[in-house]
Amino acid sequence: MPPPSSVWRDRDFVRYWTGQTVSEIGSQVTELALPLVALLQLGATSAEVGVLRAVAFVPYLVLTLPVGVLADRRRRRPLMVGADLGRAALLALVPLAAMLDVLSLPLLGTIAVATGALTVVFDVCYLSVLPGLVSRERIQQANGGLETSRAAAAVAGPGLGGALVSLLRASGAMIVDAASFLVSAACLLTIRRPEPPPEPFTGPRGASSLLAGWHQVARSPLLRPNTAYMALSNMVGSAFGAVVIVFEVRQLGLSGLAIGAVAMLGNLGFLAGTFATRRLGVRIGIGPVICLSSPIASTGMLAMALAPRAAAVPVLVGGQALLGFGIALFNLQSLSLRQAITPSGLLGRVNAVVRLVAWGTVPAGAAAGGWLGGVIGLREVLVGCAAASMLTSAIPLLSAVRRVRQTPDTEPAWTLVESPSHP
Repeated sequence: MPPPSSVWRDRDFVRYWTGQTVSEIGSQVTELALPLVALLQLGATSAEVGVLRAVAFVPYLVLTLPVGVLADRRRRRPLMVGADLGRAALLALVPLAAMLDVLSLPLLGTIAVATGALTVVFDVCYLSVLPGLVSRERIQQANGGLETSRAAAAVAGPGLGGALVSLLRASGAMIVDAASFLVSAACLLTIRRPEPPPEPFTGPRGASSLLAGWHQVARSPLLRPNTAYMALSNMVGSAFGAVVIVFEVRQLGLSGLAIGAVAMLGNLGFLAGTFATRRLGVRIGIGPVICLSSPIASTGMLAMALAPRAAAVPVLVGGQALLGFGIALFNLQSLSLRQAITPSGLLGRVNAVVRLVAWGTVPAGAAAGGWLGGVIGLREVLVGCAAASMLTSAIPLLSAVRRVRQTPDTEPAWTLVESPSHP
């Protein structure tokens, strides 16, 4: 059987990839600029920054499951376009409100929640649309391309964000993300290949259909531990993320430009990880790569937590590089595995459940991290997060995931069968 042709010869995939790459760069700018708006322009405390980060993820708790059902019943690309246009309009309000001198923490939080709701729609569809755009044999290659662009954006975005914060203030920098969503929408609209119609909706109707994805994840010996690991690691990571930028500003004395440079250089590790993960997956297997990712990321977190004021930048860059490398190892293997083993008619609902569980812990982690940073100290919280992250490594290591070498076959739709066979 001849090898599948390269996805880079597929013009529609290249359009899709281009839109996502531009959008990822814009989102990296906002990732840096949004907390700096709160810190530098509105005088927010570490607890308030934690709450701001938390509320942006609240929509994942409320909307993810209904959106998963919607993504299995409707064509997904039009939903993604609508989400892009809505997010562009919302983020443009931040510099406008700052210019009119009406920007406040409550308004910033409201925009974050509304943008988060549209991000739920986009993300669930984004995770589900790729198998209809490229063949099964090219899914991992396509995901590799998307993860590479995400990694490249993680390198370029913070540096661009730091420069824009210096030139335009933090609020002005967010206009770049608004523009990037318009580019993403335009790229999606120019894809010529018709989107396959939704498969006949299987399983129970009404409110019970929301539980189909839960059932599929709960019965899967591979999806269940992977999802549990993502939930705990994201909770720890969100606590770390809510505190680390405050730590860099208040305790290490770094400027916005320096923080952007640290993220830009450190995220070269994420880029390296995206190139390494496919080769490692072939050499040692999918499961071992997933098991290896967490200890590497945890070591990076600990290095950042222990960064001294006198030599903060190089230590932070090294720690960020290890953290990003570990995350990249996990991301591609986990996503490609989920897309390959989940039945197409359940993919939207399964992705919704994974998103709900994995991202639903972020608000609690971010709020707890911000609060604890003000109670026991910023550095102490970061060290504790690194230790907790290392403990999460046991979840995939003690499960069936560690034994997976090659991508398994598609699992049964376990909502419709009584005695599932293990892959």
